[in-house]
Amino acid sequence: MQKYSQSVEPGADGACHDRRSKWRMFAEQSNYKPVKMAELCQVSLRHLERQFKVEIGETPRNWLKRQRLKSALRLLPEAQSIKEVSYALGYCQLSQFCREFKLGFGLTPTAFKQMEKVEQDRLMAREIDGEAAAPALSIPEIGAVVAAPEGLPEPCAGS
Repeated sequence: MQKYSQSVEPGADGACHDRRSKWRMFAEQSNYKPVKMAELCQVSLRHLERQFKVEIGETPRNWLKRQRLKSALRLLPEAQSIKEVSYALGYCQLSQFCREFKLGFGLTPTAFKQMEKVEQDRLMAREIDGEAAAPALSIPEIGAVVAAPEGLPEPCAGS
């Protein structure tokens, strides 16, 4: 079987946002686990690691960790509890979530929830919206056409 790459570039209509949304959906679908994300993309973990290192400049594990924390920023303001967000994002221990959140943003989830909405929005804009020009990621397909698992977006299509 021949392998080839197809770049996930923004389309002529400037679909950069769609591309980032698809990768975020894959991150969520994989429960922020690199091995599962590689399976969803139908590539080996090693290949996914190489592609991330070359095109994004970091490992899938680090990128997925950042995406998970950004998801926490989105969920925390409306959540009933921090524990709810922690478990929704696949953390086994609340303490692990709190530790990673503090390392990532310099404050605890409790402190974030207690911030005024304006300050929360400012932090979210800096952390989430600041990713504006993420580089395109090329993921090879096996064979001529490989469909994404049912219910999942095509990571390599829509360019």
